[in-house]
Amino acid sequence: MSIWSGTNDFGTNVNLKNDENPDDLTTTYGAVKVSLEKLAASCPNLKIVVLLPMYRGDVKENLLGNTLADYSDVIKEAAEQVDNVKVFDMNTISGINEYNQSSYMLEDKLHPMYDSMQNGISTLGLLGERIARCLAKMN
Repeated sequence: MSIWSGTNDFGTNVNLKNDENPDDLTTTYGAVKVSLEKLAASCPNLKIVVLLPMYRGDVKENLLGNTLADYSDVIKEAAEQVDNVKVFDMNTISGINEYNQSSYMLEDKLHPMYDSMQNGISTLGLLGERIARCLAKMN
């Protein structure tokens, strides 16, 4: 199972973590940690992959002053608390960055183009292919 997490929390200014209550579901860390723990407990043979957010060029910081990297860090930290969970950094895997974003992203600089073709493959197909390659290496 793959779970892609973080960019919506960043965009809607969700608090990163509550150090006094790590299971606080109103924070990114707590929601990810508790969700993964419940999922892993109910399906112990399930392989779970958490995809960290990929590049977005619309804003560098949210209203809380946090960056997308801050959200990636707490998601990775939460995922590492749960057995049988792997983390893939989509910021690295996607290959999308500030220099090539116009070839892959919609004008909002947030969402991938769904019908763009680069080297004969759509942007979503490209992302799927790169995720699949990482999944294949897990076995």
